[in-house]
Amino acid sequence: MARVKARVLHGEPPRVGPNVAQAASRSEASRERLAIKAGGVVRFVDAGDIEWIEAADVYVNLHLGDREILHRSALHQVAAQLSPSGFARIHRSIIINLERIKELEAMSHGEFEVVMESGARLRLSRKYRHEFKQKLGRCL
Repeated sequence: MARVKARVLHGEPPRVGPNVAQAASRSEASRERLAIKAGGVVRFVDAGDIEWIEAADVYVNLHLGDREILHRSALHQVAAQLSPSGFARIHRSIIINLERIKELEAMSHGEFEVVMESGARLRLSRKYRHEFKQKLGRCL
């Protein structure tokens, strides 16, 4: 404790372990808010409430567990507003919240299906598998 006080008195920033840093980034991601215009009303949605997002023509459909919001925007524009550590693209038309994954199911031919907390089953495409694996930090 004395070393910590000495560092603080000398103006050094506090050191944090990897678990504390990871928890801080998770809470930071859950504090992000997106302004979503839907039906003439601008709604503010906490990023942590978003389970997954799918592209639908010139719109994106935000799945918030028990409800959905249709927003006129490109998927890449919404992705730019999200924390890259908390979300991952698993298909050219789907982005998921990594904190909302319930399980991964191995399918035939080395493919995987991502099962979300709501029960939604989403296919992990081969193109985005490597990026997804890196974000999870686990082998697939």
